Amino acid sequence: MRPATQIAVYETFEDIYGRKSSLDEVIRDVSSFTQQSMLWVCSTIVAGLQLWNKIDLQPTGVYETLVKLYFDRPLHGRRLAGYWTTNPRHILFHRRPVLVIAKLAIKHCTGSGVDARRNADRIGNILLKANDQLDHGLLRELSKRGTGPSTRNDYSRIVAEMVATGEDSSTQIAPMITRSHLMLTRFSNDLSGHKDWVDVKGDYQKATGLTIEENEAMIFGSHARHGESLSGMLYSNPGALPLKDANFGPTAVAPSKVRAFLV
Repeated sequence: MRPATQIAVYETFEDIYGRKSSLDEVIRDVSSFTQQSMLWVCSTIVAGLQLWNKIDLQPTGVYETLVKLYFDRPLHGRRLAGYWTTNPRHILFHRRPVLVIAKLAIKHCTGSGVDARRNADRIGNILLKANDQLDHGLLRELSKRGTGPSTRNDYSRIVAEMVATGEDSSTQIAPMITRSHLMLTRFSNDLSGHKDWVDVKGDYQKATGLTIEENEAMIFGSHARHGESLSGMLYSNPGALPLKDANFGPTAVAPSKVRAFLV
């Protein structure tokens, strides 16, 4: 079990080979495979390790299998020995870099190329290079300076990276709602000038009759009413939502919006 104070950082290509890879390298490596096979590999990693969950809950057997599948034998020891107890923990499989790889595959891969499923030994370095793109090297930087964090900025940057990499809040309802709200509102609006921009808020309201904010408010209210057990239950049995129109009777929400929310 990972101690509560343990810092998590990415296991990177730079850590292993002494140089930081570029995004162009990742694109070149990913684009050599067919799109379908690359997305299949990403899906296998995410589903096998349940990367939506806390890192401590990743299946140990699946982790060991993927390490042996994707990496050369001389590197197995580094990635297996003490993985669950070392501090800082060097995270190898993480949903953020896997998402980077999937996005690059969608954008740059075609129907031609080699099958990633038949070239598993080439996937390991792609994972490490993707980790490079998200690693800020904050602990490495402090180590070179020969000092620990000493300023508010040092601490705030390390904490910000540690929370994201260690998934310390990924399954808690408040951070989940906050991340969802920011992605659908502020970050989406920031990209409104892009040629491929999609008006998610507007399209959602046209399709359901609910604004994003109304939907979020009812989700938050439902969770407050039923507690954390609701989130866990919905993960295992999505059809077990114990909500009815009458649950929203005491609220000012219009019945038509309640029905739209429950559909």
